[in-house]
Amino acid sequence: MTDREAFYPRYLVLDRFAWYNARRAGRVLGRVAHAGKLLLATLAGIAISLVPRREAPDAGACEVLVIHGWGGGERYVGALSRALAARGVRVRHVLRAARLERVRRWLFLPAAHRVPLRWRLDAWYAAYLVRAHRPSVVVTFDNESVFVAMLRMACAGRARTVNISHGVTPLGDNASMFDVDYYLVLGGSSLDHCRRRRLRIGSTRVVEAGFMTIGEGHPLAPSTDRRTLLFLSQLSAVMLASRVATSEMKDLLFRNTGIVMAFAREHPEYMVLVRRHPLEVPGLIEGMAAGLANVTVLPDSMGMREAVERASGAIVMYSNAALEVAALGRPLVVVNDTEAPDAYLETERFFQPRARTAAELFGRVRTLYEQYDAQLRGCEAFVGYHLARVRDAVPFQADLLAALVRGGPEPAGEDLPERLDGLTEVA
Repeated sequence: MTDREAFYPRYLVLDRFAWYNARRAGRVLGRVAHAGKLLLATLAGIAISLVPRREAPDAGACEVLVIHGWGGGERYVGALSRALAARGVRVRHVLRAARLERVRRWLFLPAAHRVPLRWRLDAWYAAYLVRAHRPSVVVTFDNESVFVAMLRMACAGRARTVNISHGVTPLGDNASMFDVDYYLVLGGSSLDHCRRRRLRIGSTRVVEAGFMTIGEGHPLAPSTDRRTLLFLSQLSAVMLASRVATSEMKDLLFRNTGIVMAFAREHPEYMVLVRRHPLEVPGLIEGMAAGLANVTVLPDSMGMREAVERASGAIVMYSNAALEVAALGRPLVVVNDTEAPDAYLETERFFQPRARTAAELFGRVRTLYEQYDAQLRGCEAFVGYHLARVRDAVPFQADLLAALVRGGPEPAGEDLPERLDGLTEVA
């Protein structure tokens, strides 16, 4: 097999994966959407193939290239960037360009291997990034996109690829992309979820690395307040605009938020502070809280620690921010208007059963404060179950990346092979 043909079988796997994802949107809708995407991708592949070949632009070599999928990504990994800089590692951040922008700005270069027309817009953009920035390590925060696989093929062993999980690895249909050299997960629960998955696109080494958003500071002092709660809103623009997320999943976000607002309306003796999701749709939560004097939407500039310090407990749905709150020493109350098993964060193993109505939420809050010390003990068990590292995740990850840059020993972890059984699970 020639070098140019070496990666071709990977594209056949990605074809199957793309069709699998399309079917998740529904039999008819999925077929139509997939056919449309395939046609557009093929036409784009033909168009960019007609452009005369040119030399790679030279952005200057970096050691770690961090590729983000959203505009706030660089701020999100600020602590890790500073830790790498302190170790003398040159870091560069790039916001992944949308496909139309890639064409408009000619952000592509022919890959060094054979690429089907339908994949060229992704593969050639990956080749552009790797050749323009010449990194030793490429870091992503995406466990769903096929673009992760394109980056690994573009690096072709000349650079290492690392995916850092931004939450507990799910068990469901998403988070199936494992096509990186190293996959940094939060801890034991995530590793277990990775092992149990019937679909893993690509092979990887899984490393338990903790949660980078939890700082190195000590937990907060115990609170004597018994009336102020922090609500972690999840009205994410990405979630609400997703074509893969079902309408039921989107409706659930609004129903749960409505339950919290109804609780606040019926119990003005409690104060509810709202921390918006980093990708929250502006104005949504403000509209739902209109007229409620005991509900305050916190400014986006306020850090998690400061927000949590103002409350004595938190109301959560299924956000990974619950781990940050618990690590800071504030117990949780779960609102979830479904009968679905609590198989993701398993919050109900460590705290009270979920609340499905405003009345149930009031009962859970009352119990929280009546049994506050017992609920507080649940925080340590909850965090220990999910996180391999609590206060030192950032230095650990910075040391790991710096070692990869300098050709040090491979990080210890568990090697997981590719597993494609799940590609037949969606009818």
